[in-house]
Amino acid sequence: MKKIFVGMLICICLFAGILIGTPLQAAPLVDVTINGVEGKLLDNVRAALTIYQKKDQENLNEWQVRRMHEDAKGEIKKALEPFGYYQSEISTELFEIGEIWQAIYTITPGVPVRISALDIQIRNQDETVQEIEEAVAAFPLQQGMALDHELYKEGKKNLLGRLAALGYIDAAYQKSEIRVTLAENDAKIDMQISLGPRYLFGETEFDQQLLAPEFLVGYLNYQKGDIYSPKKLVDLQRILYRTNYFGRVVVQAEVDKKEGLYIPITIKMEDPEFFDRYTLGLGYATDEGIRGKIGWENRLFNKFGHNVSVELKLAERETSVNFLYGVPVNDPRYDKVLLGARYNKESWEDTDTQILQGSTTYQHKDRRFTYGGGFQVHDEEYEVGSKVGEKFLVVPFVIWSLVYADDPINTTNGLFFSIKIQGASETVFSDSTFGQSIVSGKLITTPFDGVRLISRFSVGATAVDSVEDLPPSFRFYAGGDKSVRGFAYRELASRDSSGTIIGGKYLLFGSVELEKSIYENWSVAAFVDTGKGVNDIEENLGKGLGGGIRYRLPFGQIRLDIASAVSEEDNPLRIHLTVGGDL
Repeated sequence: MKKIFVGMLICICLFAGILIGTPLQAAPLVDVTINGVEGKLLDNVRAALTIYQKKDQENLNEWQVRRMHEDAKGEIKKALEPFGYYQSEISTELFEIGEIWQAIYTITPGVPVRISALDIQIRNQDETVQEIEEAVAAFPLQQGMALDHELYKEGKKNLLGRLAALGYIDAAYQKSEIRVTLAENDAKIDMQISLGPRYLFGETEFDQQLLAPEFLVGYLNYQKGDIYSPKKLVDLQRILYRTNYFGRVVVQAEVDKKEGLYIPITIKMEDPEFFDRYTLGLGYATDEGIRGKIGWENRLFNKFGHNVSVELKLAERETSVNFLYGVPVNDPRYDKVLLGARYNKESWEDTDTQILQGSTTYQHKDRRFTYGGGFQVHDEEYEVGSKVGEKFLVVPFVIWSLVYADDPINTTNGLFFSIKIQGASETVFSDSTFGQSIVSGKLITTPFDGVRLISRFSVGATAVDSVEDLPPSFRFYAGGDKSVRGFAYRELASRDSSGTIIGGKYLLFGSVELEKSIYENWSVAAFVDTGKGVNDIEENLGKGLGGGIRYRLPFGQIRLDIASAVSEEDNPLRIHLTVGGDL
């Protein structure tokens, strides 16, 4: 008996030694090869295969590798079924080369199960609502398609979401099943939805002390009695955040407090950390030289959402002070009346100007469009060469612009287009009579990865007896960092008999630029620009040709360009430095 006991003890020790000793051996590396599938099928197979997930795990032993290999066929079959492949064939191989295990799985998915019938029934529907029919029709799986369980789950979720957006927040599935007949390679989908009542927006309560409730009502994108929509509440929260009036906004539907079909809404708004915003900047651009600015903005001047800003700008060639007072009107999300005042003193080439200006503007600005109009009272004293003048003008104007961009700061594809029409008349308190229109645009496209094509244009025309009837700020010029590169700021314009640059009644400008990304935030560019402010459209235009380097920052690009004025006899070179966004 004692010998038997000792023998058993020795066997147990040896077996334990094998189990303990095996993991201490060098861990085998497993090379997993999957053939026959790609895309989503391959991704799902990899995610389901234990041997693939653990192929790099330390201390795998032979027993574990073989066990995972035995389980692989079943795991692969289950990974294919969500995509409708219920009758796949799988061949497996496992062998060892040196210290590396080779696991090879060759998959023949077969013919996917197809949907022969799709029945989506809406119960408790009191009336025919076109939006419900559209929501059902948008279900991603249709008769004749391969069965895809992920699309099925996504479609179910989206269908309830669309019904909730129509006010049916109690909508729920009474039945949702898929019946698969393998012998016929066939699937039938049967779904039944209990619709429930259609809810409406109730009273809205503002939980805040900052703004007048009658002003805040203007921001609501619904009225009491409108069909209830959770999406509208998400949009409203985004709208209120964009006002910059509040530090935090929470828009909440009080579903538990509904009164019949009416759901009350509570909007909680917290004060911002700071009402005043100060800006201080220092920079350089070849058009302006060294420049600095200081600004102050109060984004909430009173309980009706008025705001005020003042900015002082000092540069080598320009000094300006700008005051702007904004008053939300009509739909305060988009509409404002802007009251402005401006002082500007600027010098370039043969010209010195000093401007005092006051303006009133109505502006509608939404995500893509800006339009409006108003008038400005403009007094300008100026010297152009040896001629001194002063003009007092009352200038009505209208503006319209479009911005479409995937990112207005660092744009991959985008478009900007604007039109401005303005004028003055001696019969309405003005020293000159003229009419003027300016059309400008910019198009950015990315035809190839890392390559941008940027094109710009501006066309202006003035109906006036003589360009000298206009103060310099209403004349047209070209040349400089943001115009025809290779020329000085406002150098390209008509001249008088003495050679003094006097500006033009017309503006013609165009530019094409090709930019190639080279490393992370760095890119290089080549460009050609042409344009001029002219009094005779047959005048020769200035042409600039050059290249540059770009560095992308969160607020735009730093652009350093070297351009040649190729329309000049000696082809002079000029350096241009600018900083800013694309659109």
